[in-house]
Amino acid sequence: MDNLTHSLAGLAIAETALRLRPSKLRGPLYTASLLANNFPDLDSAYASFLSKPLGYVLHHRGHTHTFLSLIPQALLILLAMFAYSRFRKQKWERGDWMQIALLTCLGIAVHIALDSLNSYGVHPFWPWNNSWYSFDAVFILEPAMWLSLAPPLALAAPGKWRKAVYWGLFLAALGLVWGVSFVPLTMKIIYTLLAVGFVASALYFDATQRIIISICYCLILASSLVIISQAVGGAIRANAEQGNPEWTVEDVVRTPDPANPLCWNIIVIGSTSPPNADYWVKEGRFRLPLVPRDSEICEHDPFSDKSAQVKALPLFPAGELSGIIWRHEFRRPLKELQDLARSSCHFGAFLQFARAPFWHRDGDKLYFGDLRYDRDASRGFSEFETLPTMPCPGNLPGWKSQIHSLLQVTD
Repeated sequence: MDNLTHSLAGLAIAETALRLRPSKLRGPLYTASLLANNFPDLDSAYASFLSKPLGYVLHHRGHTHTFLSLIPQALLILLAMFAYSRFRKQKWERGDWMQIALLTCLGIAVHIALDSLNSYGVHPFWPWNNSWYSFDAVFILEPAMWLSLAPPLALAAPGKWRKAVYWGLFLAALGLVWGVSFVPLTMKIIYTLLAVGFVASALYFDATQRIIISICYCLILASSLVIISQAVGGAIRANAEQGNPEWTVEDVVRTPDPANPLCWNIIVIGSTSPPNADYWVKEGRFRLPLVPRDSEICEHDPFSDKSAQVKALPLFPAGELSGIIWRHEFRRPLKELQDLARSSCHFGAFLQFARAPFWHRDGDKLYFGDLRYDRDASRGFSEFETLPTMPCPGNLPGWKSQIHSLLQVTD
């Protein structure tokens, strides 16, 4: 999830806490909650220095995004707040410290929960469980959350410039919806009506009611997208396996368009039966049944250029589930994947992160990446070039591969 959403969530939680238990420490409460809701992303500051050249993908959303690290992170934030209180020569009451401590712990937990909503995922139960968990329900950002949270925060904010910042974010979110071409006109109108409704709700209800209503809307939105995502994944998996008995589907990655949950990007990962078993990844689009069959609103392909050596697929193959629009396929012998995982220490380490890996060789060079983030022909953050002479990455986190069954890993 983007840090603006994390920040708005933290500010909304602080405002709710202030309404439920009034306190003179508005600034410190807001600051502690804002810090807590962004603190786990400090792993970005050191991730690139570990396990080179794979540090960022292996250690971002790493140990700081686990429940075990929640208390140490909360203690660091509380230590900073204690230093601030001493610097300001203020003596805070025990109840204020309890409120700050609860907000801090809640904020870190909310950060982890929000990051679990997209296809990148987290592994919150480390070290007891090293698996990745992702709900595949939200793109990196979702403007509806900004539109919901900004009005009550703007009305509650002291000072004109703070109010202006919140209203500016509100208008920026609405401008984003109208400014991108892939959001259909119908959804632009729906989001505009939602924005008007959020403002009207904030003006009609009192301060406590309006912030609680906004938070509840975000919870309902996230829960609805999770339910839809599970239904989309189940339907695509069942269709693939029923129509192709020789296929084994390992995973289905789903990502809705921002501001358009009617259209989803899908990546299906699997293998064919032996002998001559293949590893394959199929990428495409899926439109919900609410979208008319003759509608073209989900047929755009914003990421048509690829670093991966993929082949184009028929858009509407016979016998496929209605609503699927295929784009590309990456296919290699399954044994090649398994051999690379063992012979290349870089590729083997990369599989602790990758969910839809691709690769190709150019002489001694090995190129590899993850199709989830292969969005153009240039090399992205999840794509690497290695040579056999390069030193193996150290300090590996030990995450369980998301395609472990294809690698014949024994738990």
